[in-house]
Amino acid sequence: MELNLAVLRGPLSADPEIRTLPSGASVATVAVRAPAGERPTSVPVTVWDPPAWLGELADGDEVIVLGAVRRRFYRSAGGTGSRVDVEATFIGRPGKRQVGTVVRQMEALVAELVG
Repeated sequence: MELNLAVLRGPLSADPEIRTLPSGASVATVAVRAPAGERPTSVPVTVWDPPAWLGELADGDEVIVLGAVRRRFYRSAGGTGSRVDVEATFIGRPGKRQVGTVVRQMEALVAELVG
């Protein structure tokens, strides 16, 4: 079994973008940046069927994300391109309860891996 696990915690680097696809599914994209004082970086995150509260967040609001790293390919006028992002299985606001949820999910994944 392979393990593809990404855990992010930090402020958003822009307001969330939420859109509805022609299929009717909704998807949100956010970018989580490193906290102040750390090396500047920003990680794009895709959230399928995002919770309603996600649209209320703004640049600088902190989130915690559990997900997997994905490489997506797409076609454009310039040819085929790709991008790497984290596909969230869980997104929440930092707090004891939310962090506990992430820890339990990670423990379950690791237990499954070790088997």
